[in-house]
Amino acid sequence: MITVRSSPVSKLLLTGGAPGLQVVEGEALTECSLPVAMFGRGFCRVTVQDAAGGRAWSNPIHL
Repeated sequence: MITVRSSPVSKLLLTGGAPGLQVVEGEALTECSLPVAMFGRGFCRVTVQDAAGGRAWSNPIHL
């Protein structure tokens, strides 16, 4: 599992080297936990999007 804490966002995406994507949408999300098993022993990256459409993302997280 990976837990993400951020300032309020409207969308959180978890993507990686293996095909797969997890998306959580809501209003003013500040914390979310997601499983990383679908990415195997590769990597994943977290992207957050605020209500205005601004995005920020992490460096790759090696699993």
